[in-house]
Amino acid sequence: MKVGHKPQRTSDSQHSPAGGVAGIRVAGKIRVLNNEFVGTSLRKRGPPNNAIWALPGSAVTMTANKIHGWRHGLHATGTSVSANNNTVSDFHSSAFVIQNSTSPANIHDNIAISPNPNDKAVSISGKAGIVNKNELVGELNQ
Repeated sequence: MKVGHKPQRTSDSQHSPAGGVAGIRVAGKIRVLNNEFVGTSLRKRGPPNNAIWALPGSAVTMTANKIHGWRHGLHATGTSVSANNNTVSDFHSSAFVIQNSTSPANIHDNIAISPNPNDKAVSISGKAGIVNKNELVGELNQ
């Protein structure tokens, strides 16, 4: 799915098996709620491979999503971002990557599942708002 420069869009309760550069590529404003993003082939290197790829100038709110098999659950550069109560598994290095956000990024109450203790739930550079309660766990106890 692509979201263009002007539109506002809500993605709610979708199950999206996909591959390529992004499950959702955002250049506008989007709310992503209660979705499941299943990557078909995790790429650790090369072209982007993000469940949500937020381009400069966009705005992303993501809540209660399940993401599996993407390099990053969210990769955002020069954007406005809020992400909470999401679960990301089978990712590479960082579940959420936020760079140079246009407003303080609020990234909280997310779970990143990885057996690698060197992985991170969140990598953020730039303005940080509420960034807490993001857990890296080896497995999810249900």
